[in-house]
Amino acid sequence: MNKFIPKLLARLGEDLRKAGYLVGIGFIGIIVSNDQMSVLEGFALLMWGFYIWGFGHFCIYLSDKLTDKHQQGDR
Repeated sequence: MNKFIPKLLARLGEDLRKAGYLVGIGFIGIIVSNDQMSVLEGFALLMWGFYIWGFGHFCIYLSDKLTDKHQQGDR
């Protein structure tokens, strides 16, 4: 079970970082004016993308820490 959690966090972190690229979509939505996306919607998408991207990085950091702790316990 202890080996499962770091792998799960690493995979989840990678997926969340990829999903965090919504930052770029939100940024484009703010800059490019059209009738489909308002500035407020683009800003909300930008903030959500930053949140998801940051959480993905946190999951990978936590996965690395758990892996290091587990490897030190094996010694």
